[in-house]
Amino acid sequence: MKGILDWFVLFLVCSVLGWMLESTYRSILAKKPIDSGVLGGPFIPIYGFGALLVEMVDTLFRYHHLGWKLALCILLCTLLEFLVSVFYETVFHLRLWDYSKMVLNIQGRVCLLYSLFWGLLGLVYLEILQTQLLWLVGRIRDVPILGVIFIGFTVMFAIKVISSFFELGTLKAMKATLSNQFDGSGIEHILRLGFHVNRRILVAFPNLIKSFVNVFLHEVNRRANLPAGFFPFRKAVSILFHGSPVYNDWEDWLFFLSIEDLLANKAVQSMSNYRHHNGSTLEHALSISQASWYLAGAFGLEKDACARGALLHDFFLYDWRDEKHPHHATMHAGIALKNAHRYFNLDEMEKDIILTHMWPLSDSFFKYRESVLVSLVDKIGSTRDIFSMISGINEEIAK
Repeated sequence: MKGILDWFVLFLVCSVLGWMLESTYRSILAKKPIDSGVLGGPFIPIYGFGALLVEMVDTLFRYHHLGWKLALCILLCTLLEFLVSVFYETVFHLRLWDYSKMVLNIQGRVCLLYSLFWGLLGLVYLEILQTQLLWLVGRIRDVPILGVIFIGFTVMFAIKVISSFFELGTLKAMKATLSNQFDGSGIEHILRLGFHVNRRILVAFPNLIKSFVNVFLHEVNRRANLPAGFFPFRKAVSILFHGSPVYNDWEDWLFFLSIEDLLANKAVQSMSNYRHHNGSTLEHALSISQASWYLAGAFGLEKDACARGALLHDFFLYDWRDEKHPHHATMHAGIALKNAHRYFNLDEMEKDIILTHMWPLSDSFFKYRESVLVSLVDKIGSTRDIFSMISGINEEIAK
């Protein structure tokens, strides 16, 4: 390593290798292509910085035992991961990953398992890749055509850094709006911002969606506990918490009246035959529909459109766990809309609610404020169903 340029070349090369490694690993787990990292292909800078730290340790402690160098690599790379997490949360108010449920974690930012992974990567670098990588660094420096290619990668890297900062800033603004301005003008602001969001980042970091949903749920809970105007919020929270619709009073009767024609349809009734997490698809759809109806009224939105679109949002009419639907998560909204077209005359808002409820897993972004609401309510309800299902499985195991 002859100078700063060589260190930068090593950083960029290892950022590319890190992106290839992580994207391949996550794509295999997800059984679909995943473009990992904030910047996206082909760079994940934390691996580049990690490689610099490992090379620095080897340079400063060249004649020390390998075990000592690996321990230092684990410590420094774990500190790097911690500081990167703090940076994103401080600057953008976004937590990209959360290891809170992992063993021996620190503030959910780092944990023992991933620290050991850093050690494994350090071992692979020092024992297998180091010689070849340093040779490649020298070739890029000395061979003109490789230097030109490297310049191209450098320009691409700079563009991706700048664009990702704008995208993260947009996500920061969306999250802030969810937390304290989720009313008419606030939702309009989310719609405007959303057209500038790269959904790839949200798919690459699922914890971002979780944090958005948690912020919205916190706002609903806050309003449910206000001394005035709390009723629809409290009712919606109760429905989502129990995971089933309620039939207690006049307001509930008005809700069911708004979807009466849909419930009279035999195809809609058949949704009770298909499982959805811990219950039937119909029970899930009804609870999301009713909670959305109450919250739409509280936020000044179209209550009936929310109720009707939400009832049909999972109108795909199959059990995805028994039948082979490898792309169910990204495709079932379109299938539900196609089925709904077959049986009902829908308005544009109801269509949009059905089609966009899986965003960002699906391509279509919201056109209406009501679509944003139903999508958030559905994510809260689905999360509750999954936790309930896991709890039931654990209880069976305990028996």
